[in-house]
Amino acid sequence: MRAASFVLDSHGNAADAYDYFSYIYELLGMDTMPFVQGLLDSADTRLRYFAADKLAQMTDESAVDPLLLVVNDVNLDPWMRVTAAWDLGMLRAKKALPDFERLATADPNAEVRWAALHGLDELDDCNSTEVLTHALEDSTESNRRLAASILKRINSGKLCTGD
Repeated sequence: MRAASFVLDSHGNAADAYDYFSYIYELLGMDTMPFVQGLLDSADTRLRYFAADKLAQMTDESAVDPLLLVVNDVNLDPWMRVTAAWDLGMLRAKKALPDFERLATADPNAEVRWAALHGLDELDDCNSTEVLTHALEDSTESNRRLAASILKRINSGKLCTGD
């Protein structure tokens, strides 16, 4: 942790910590996980985000709650929120379902709405048809197309086959 703090203090950029996580992962593999998990309690929001993002790539469920905080914080950079939604989808974090449903139609940022729709797609939840139908009216064409595609797969039985 001291090394990550050094990276932040010396360069002032939490993104450098992400590169640092990648380097130590290359060297130590999964032994990196406890180190990165310890950064989830950092006072620096961006450092917490980069730690959670790296843990999601390592398929560690401890990333879910910090990623939920990021995806729901409209004051953060949209790219962070989009990546957090992608990570939650990749983790198939069912806990994110209500957030994805709300963000897919109500977030002011079109890219965040798109990422939330993608998250709904990853979660394979057949009960999101009302939200997806509402997303067909999105002001952004790519969001409308993604919602239509998900609905088509639900209606054709290609999604949610286990329910």
